[in-house]
Amino acid sequence: MKPNKEVMERIELYYSGASSVAMEEIERIAREIIADESNDLSGYCQGMGTWFFGDEDGNLFDSNDVDLYPELEEIDTIMQEWDVYLRLTGEPLRLEWLNGEIVRMTDW
Repeated sequence: MKPNKEVMERIELYYSGASSVAMEEIERIAREIIADESNDLSGYCQGMGTWFFGDEDGNLFDSNDVDLYPELEEIDTIMQEWDVYLRLTGEPLRLEWLNGEIVRMTDW
């Protein structure tokens, strides 16, 4: 017996919507963290199953560094809770602080 087409379409719609909401929130949080002058984080990158922030010296910070950068906890919580279901880290996203603004990188 084949699955009900209408039900499958609704599942896809909800799944896609949840992924979009999560990605919008991750980008919003990442932009806030990068813009915060009280830390030295200047970029955010996710893709290929991982996520991290970077500083201008090339150091990378992720879920293992929440004690050092408590502001990472929000993204870490979203990733811990939802990445397994929504595969968020499979969505490429790169944000960099360039020339006084946060730029979404698309060619990398």
